[in-house]
Amino acid sequence: METVAFEHSTEQLSQILFEVIHLVSDETELSEVYAGIHKQLKKLMPAANCIFIRLPEDKSGFVIDYYADECHQVPLRELQTLPRSRLDRTLTGLMLTQMALCHFRRAEINQMIESRQIEAIGEVPTEWLGVPLMLDDRVAGAMVIQTYRDDEGYNQQQKQVLNVIARQVALALLLFEQRQRLADGERRLKEEVAARTAELKATITALRRNMEERRAMEARLAHQSLHDSLTGLANRQLFANRLQQALRVRERERREVAVIFLDLDHFKNINDALGHDAGDQLLKVVAQRLEAATRPNDTVARFGGDEFAILLTSIRHRNEALQIARRIHTELRQPVILNGREVVPGGSLGVSTTELSEARSEALMRDADAAMYRAKARGKQQVCLFDTSIHQDVSRRLFLENELRRALRQQDELFMVYQPILALSSGQPVGFEALVRWQHPERGVIPPDVFIPVAEASGQILALGHYVLEAVVSQLKVWDDSRFWVSVNVSPIELLHGDFVSHMMRICQRHKVDPRRLHLEVTESVVIENVLSAQACLRILQEQGIRAALDDFGTGYSSLRYLQTLPFDYIKVDKAFVQVLSENNMDPIVETLAFLRQRIDKKLIAEGVETLEQLTILQHLHYDFAQGYLFAKPMGADDVPGFYRNFNFSACSQPPKRQLQ
Repeated sequence: METVAFEHSTEQLSQILFEVIHLVSDETELSEVYAGIHKQLKKLMPAANCIFIRLPEDKSGFVIDYYADECHQVPLRELQTLPRSRLDRTLTGLMLTQMALCHFRRAEINQMIESRQIEAIGEVPTEWLGVPLMLDDRVAGAMVIQTYRDDEGYNQQQKQVLNVIARQVALALLLFEQRQRLADGERRLKEEVAARTAELKATITALRRNMEERRAMEARLAHQSLHDSLTGLANRQLFANRLQQALRVRERERREVAVIFLDLDHFKNINDALGHDAGDQLLKVVAQRLEAATRPNDTVARFGGDEFAILLTSIRHRNEALQIARRIHTELRQPVILNGREVVPGGSLGVSTTELSEARSEALMRDADAAMYRAKARGKQQVCLFDTSIHQDVSRRLFLENELRRALRQQDELFMVYQPILALSSGQPVGFEALVRWQHPERGVIPPDVFIPVAEASGQILALGHYVLEAVVSQLKVWDDSRFWVSVNVSPIELLHGDFVSHMMRICQRHKVDPRRLHLEVTESVVIENVLSAQACLRILQEQGIRAALDDFGTGYSSLRYLQTLPFDYIKVDKAFVQVLSENNMDPIVETLAFLRQRIDKKLIAEGVETLEQLTILQHLHYDFAQGYLFAKPMGADDVPGFYRNFNFSACSQPPKRQLQ
């Protein structure tokens, strides 16, 4: 500490300096430190007016940490707003520039104000004393005292004391800055920790949300992979999983398991007539009805299209499964409104149980499918329980499939026969219906109503149809007789196959046969179930000059509405309606067609004519053509030319004895 000659006692000065050092070292607010120092200064010199200024290290401005003035009562916050440039043009700014203690009296201050060396702020003091606060070579601030009284002033000793105290104040500034940097570092650290914590929380929240979204998406994908998107029912995979599980439980609980297969009848008609949206709506209604008709623990599934399956678990007896199947059948038959039209859905149901089938999922599904096809074969809208007879039918059908495939490959067992078609007006043959036959080497002649459905079900009908067309067209070339035509039965799969017409035309061109000598017979059910597709194909045939007949007329369920719109040349009445004709029994289908004959502009062919009485009735109803055993049974190709030359209509017919009423 410097030795200072002073009017106060050394002990008093030491005590004051001790208080200043104590204030500086105390970790209190800087303004409180300055207030304490100001209090001590007033004990040593005229220091009622005092100001402490701090200059930040970045030189961005200045901070007034403490301010006391007797005459200039300006709020501290107002002084804080003064720009640094204004401070530079004051006595304080001049002292900071000189970086040394400065002492100015009023006259000198007024002279500097008049010369515009400085600007006055407030009243001009009698004497002004300021000292810079130095930290090494940097000016860190300023300490200024001043007096407005004429009887007060500052001597050399007081200046020395102020310099000593200024060094302690600078130390206070240094400690303040260090604490400030530490506080700032701690604050920044806390802010950084808080930011990182918030970021971590946000990341964890985002990860948790992503995980939840991923789990939800996985759950949705898992659900979608196991459920039908249209109806929300289980799909084939989920059905198979639950069937396997049910069979495992069955072994423990000794309860039976049943599988029901359902195929909607005439669903394609609804799609064609009302549109696919109506078809989708019907599928949803069916799904709801199936769930309503089954038990909570049962599984209802959609396999695709109009195929459904139901898994019944823990049933006591096969009769319980049949009861549920019949309840489903009844529930399905309730009308539903689609596009403003009432539709009565229905289906064919096949039931298999572990009582009558092997307790394996493949066997149960296979047997339920076989039972469903048995229900369809019985006329649809039926419920059929699988039994051993169906298994035998399946085995027999599988045998026929393999044998037919072999026969089509070798082509030495299949052959064609021809049944004549007569014009009733002239009594002369005008055409022949080509019929395919199968002579099996072990089982003999297999009827067409047995092997043709097998061909359709096994996907061999196209190959069989190709064989028939090839055989008939090549035979037409052999006969080389344009006076009669040959009609060929066409299956639904053939007709609706995109290549059918072009394939037939290629065969005719290869054998150099006029395609107009071919007539096609298409069953009524094919047309009704595929109206638009069948109509388009028939139009193409008509453009090629190929005539077509609507075969088996009367066996459909809404036939008359199609007669005027479909491009058929002939209507062939099914033999079931012809063979019941008698003098006392007039079939309404046969009679109605006769009355509509002119309006619909189609020629009528009656098949299955076996008696003279049937022939007589058809003649009086003005039918155009007839065929049946009354005239001739189907014959081989070699017999056709002779039959055509030698047939005598009078030998099998006589004029009617009286007119029908």
